[in-house]
Amino acid sequence: MPNPWIGSLLLIVVVCVILIIRNWHKWGIEEGFPDGGIYWKGGVPAFVGIAAILILVCLLFCPPQMLKRALNKGGEVMPSPWTVCLIGSSKFKEQFMEVAAQETLKGHVVLMPHVFPHADNLKFSEQETAMMEELHLRKIDLADQVIVLNVGGYIGETTQRQIDYAWKSGKIVPFSYFDTTRGGCPHSGG
Repeated sequence: MPNPWIGSLLLIVVVCVILIIRNWHKWGIEEGFPDGGIYWKGGVPAFVGIAAILILVCLLFCPPQMLKRALNKGGEVMPSPWTVCLIGSSKFKEQFMEVAAQETLKGHVVLMPHVFPHADNLKFSEQETAMMEELHLRKIDLADQVIVLNVGGYIGETTQRQIDYAWKSGKIVPFSYFDTTRGGCPHSGG
């Protein structure tokens, strides 16, 4: 799966470079030294300052999981696996299990509901239901990515609240829908 943060980071870097180029005289960058280089006031090469700014921007806007992976590249320590949280209607227990198996085989840690009131015809009190919904929001907090199971295009109120919460939390939220006319085969969408 391509990393969607790379495009965002490249855009941020391009904007920073444009800002630096347009404002370098205001920021104390001078040119015209005997060697033809461009320097900050005080003789520090400008590329050192620009590189420092770009590194800071990347550190500020990279998700922590991405930084861990980048720092572990080439090292002996295995990078932390990607953590995904599955959300969708509790009507679709079989599809949850299928997608959980697929994601596990990709090497991902999978967070998902383990109680399916609709599929298993279970009844819970309002307090228990609210507790389970809150617990699932905490699972979304722990995840790097949230996968929405919208079987047949169905998204209920609770699932919509979870999608909104995931977006506001800055999570990657692809959809995985099941085409019921083709035997429930999952397809990724975005």
